[in-house]
Amino acid sequence: MTRALLAAGALCLMTVGVQAADGDPAVGEELAQRACAMCHKLPDGSGVAVGPAFAGIAANQAPLGAEALVEVLNQPQHAPAKAQVTLPGDAHDLVAYLNGLN
Repeated sequence: MTRALLAAGALCLMTVGVQAADGDPAVGEELAQRACAMCHKLPDGSGVAVGPAFAGIAANQAPLGAEALVEVLNQPQHAPAKAQVTLPGDAHDLVAYLNGLN
């Protein structure tokens, strides 16, 4: 239940600070595979369904903004993923990838 509430809160934060993504979606996809798939299902079917699937995040929260994604990644439950990325720079690539899923 706690995870579901945290995930819902994280998704709500993604709608704050929407901005145009100027990152590289190919780099964002690589980052997602390396850092996010440990908890999220990716569109290619890889990953683990602990958190919301990337397809659902992209569909429900588009367009995403890098500032909001940084806030989400700074939450404690994202510590394993945060250790794999450099913020805020990589957030632009992840946002470009997520926004490209729609």
